[in-house]
Amino acid sequence: MKEKVENKEIKQKDTYTKESIVKSKKYSNRKDLLMTILEDGVEYTFEKVDSLIEEFMKEVK
Repeated sequence: MKEKVENKEIKQKDTYTKESIVKSKKYSNRKDLLMTILEDGVEYTFEKVDSLIEEFMKEVK
């Protein structure tokens, strides 16, 4: 999906549900963690998921 803002195209990043992210191959080794830190009904970008994982891991240490 694209929006035009001041004659510049901005590409919006794809978002995914908690269920889609948990089932993805990319995060197959983090399923338990994702079930805990992601909220139902919210969509996330992969960048946001990576950021949430990183924040969680810093807090645990």
